[in-house]
This record gives sequence, structure tokens and C-alpha cells, in this order.
Amino acid sequence: MARTTRTTPGTDDWKTAHWPYTMPCPEAKEGGPSMWELWQAESRRLDLAFARTQPPDAAPRAAASVPAPNEPELSSARRLSADLLMTVARRNNRMCPRPGPWTLLYQLLEGHRFEDLQPPPVAASRWPNLSPLEKRLRFREHVRWAARHGRLKQVASFMGGMTEGDWLHLGEV
Repeated sequence: MARTTRTTPGTDDWKTAHWPYTMPCPEAKEGGPSMWELWQAESRRLDLAFARTQPPDAAPRAAASVPAPNEPELSSARRLSADLLMTVARRNNRMCPRPGPWTLLYQLLEGHRFEDLQPPPVAASRWPNLSPLEKRLRFREHVRWAARHGRLKQVASFMGGMTEGDWLHLGEV
């Protein structure tokens, strides 16, 4: 008669006899910061590194380090660049010219004669759907186009004649 082994409830001889691997177990260390404490410390460090965004009416207006559009530096051909014009264009949280002045600038540059200069996005169906950043980037394309075609003086003189009300500012519609 064959002998059978009896197992007690809750034990499984097959698992202990045939399973070749043991379960890895992390080494426990006493003391030291937990992962939660490390995450909180890193979160505080990042919060200090980046200031909160201020609404446009609370942000201070630009400093006098950037020349005003009618200053001689903008009219000087040897120092004039697309970057300088964009620096002036961004003063006081400006995004881009309003639709009317932007259309006048496009006509001044004779943009309709060139395929590589897109018209300003001032159509009533397009203007409200663009974000302020998209409007600024489109204006930057116009300034860079003027730099490539040797028309920065025209853009600088046009910007010099613009009033603050001719510009669209961050937070305005």
C-alpha cells in the first residue's frame, strides 16, 4: 500500500519544494528622511525657484533699460536688429499691434506682393481665436521678415510713431 503524506491546512508542500526563487525583500533602514519628506523638500525648493505669475495690471511696467521707439538707437541702421525691435515691442506687456495699426504696417511693407509674408491675423473670424502668444509670434514673423528683406528701418519708424493705445497688451482682448 502506497504511503500518502498528509499536509496540514494552510501549508502547500509543492510551493516550498518546487519554487526555486525567494521573494526579494528591501533592506530596512532605521531613521533618515522618508520619500514623502524628500518629495516635500524638493517641492518647496521648486516653489521658491519660480515666482508666481502676476496679472498684467500688477506687473511693473518695463524699466528704462530698453530705448523708447523714438530714441536714436532704433533709427541707427548699424545697431538695428529684429531682436531689438522685438524687445521694444514687448515693453509694458505688449503682445502685438492692434488690428488697425498691424494692417497699416503690412501695407507699408507691401506684404501683398510677397508670398513669404503672411497677412496679419486680423480677420474677425481669426483674431479672437488666437492666443496672445500666437499673436506675438505672428508679429515676430513680420519683424524677422523685415530683417531678411532689409526693411527694419521702416518697421522701426512705424513703431516709433505708434502710441501705447495702438498696442495690444497682455490680458486685453
